[in-house]
Amino acid sequence: ALPISTPRDPEQEKQSYKSLDAAKFYFYKRKPVKGDKDSVARLNKAVLDRLQEILDLNPGFGRVDEVYFLMGEVHHRGGDSEKAVEYWTKAAKEGADEKIKAEAQKRLDENQNQKKKG
Repeated sequence: ALPISTPRDPEQEKQSYKSLDAAKFYFYKRKPVKGDKDSVARLNKAVLDRLQEILDLNPGFGRVDEVYFLMGEVHHRGGDSEKAVEYWTKAAKEGADEKIKAEAQKRLDENQNQKKKG
């Protein structure tokens, strides 16, 4: 990993913000066809590809916590709660943004409670 002090490339940051916005748009605005598993999978993949691209190209992205959080959300929607927990944990740990941290923590707590209920 790059040392934190590495100055962020403004062009790269702009690109990452664009990708994050696109991912959010796909995740929150594009609703998968009800009951269509393929549609859900396709949408999830589109979002994850965008987010993964940010992590690959710009691991020091200023909003990396948001990237992790959204990855958690996508995996959760895809039914992979283990992966979701992994990313929410990262978001909670590495979050610079208190709101994201709190949201991620809330998700982790909810997930724990569901486990307890079996």
